[in-house]
Amino acid sequence: MKKIVLFILLMLPVVVLASDVEHRSVGAFWDIWYNKTTKEVEIIGIRSYSSVSWFEEDLRKESSRKYWKEGSLIIPATVKVGNDECKVVGICDEAFFYNSIYSINIHGVVIGENVRYIGKSAFRNQELYKIEIQGNSLEEIKSYAFYSSELSIEKLELPSSIKRIGAYAFSGGPNTPNSGVKDIYCYAADPPKCGSSAFYVYKNFDGKRCCYAPKESIDKYKDILYNYFFYFIPLPETVGIDDKKMSVSESDNHRVICQGNTIIISGTTIGDPVSIYNLAGQRLYTSVCDKGTTTISIPFFDRNLVIIKVGKKTIKCNLK
Repeated sequence: MKKIVLFILLMLPVVVLASDVEHRSVGAFWDIWYNKTTKEVEIIGIRSYSSVSWFEEDLRKESSRKYWKEGSLIIPATVKVGNDECKVVGICDEAFFYNSIYSINIHGVVIGENVRYIGKSAFRNQELYKIEIQGNSLEEIKSYAFYSSELSIEKLELPSSIKRIGAYAFSGGPNTPNSGVKDIYCYAADPPKCGSSAFYVYKNFDGKRCCYAPKESIDKYKDILYNYFFYFIPLPETVGIDDKKMSVSESDNHRVICQGNTIIISGTTIGDPVSIYNLAGQRLYTSVCDKGTTTISIPFFDRNLVIIKVGKKTIKCNLK
């Protein structure tokens, strides 16, 4: 009898946790799992995704247009569920798998800054030409996440938070010239664990295929990615910056130097909040200063002018 009671008590927390997760729709667009306890959301897909005509009609609505731009799907950092502003932390397995059921074609995807994982086959068979990962939260990209014969990515930037990339995650399709990912920019000091054929190309890209990684980690990346025909090149360093290729902005005690994806802010104090926004007001990065000079190296896509907020100061700066 005691064993039965103990078994029931052990099972109770599992039942409570499971009941905290609900299947919901957000507006007329997203189909989600909503965790009432953590206020977090996982994207299941686009609501009523089987109807292309519905999808095209719904994009005329302002509430939906913010998630779609010129063929690119925008996974937001947060969505509102009832009165709660919830972080979007995951993209579920097969969420946007292009197949006989799901027939909405996606050419680009923007991954919001709070997303921690991208599920198995989440964007499989899509004709993607751009993958943008915002922020520094993404830890795992599961197997076949972006696998496609039509995958054609010139430049992929992986944040320093990335830890695992599943089998065939960025693999091109069989016998398709130049399908897959050409150049990757990796900001993690420790390379992510990669499943088999994570970056495989069945027919090599024309010209060089490069992996850019922290200088001190190049040998580690070579060990992980040795069979993908990459040339391994150190990421640009913050020392010895070429004045002709940098942008300098000043605001009172702060001086900002930008070159490529590297931003150096001097005159900061410990605890100063730092946030970076694009011109649309979308937050790209946020952190806290821990010394007098703060160096930030994060991925940006096709953004020249950014707005940097340091403490109470706002500085506009060009990324070149």
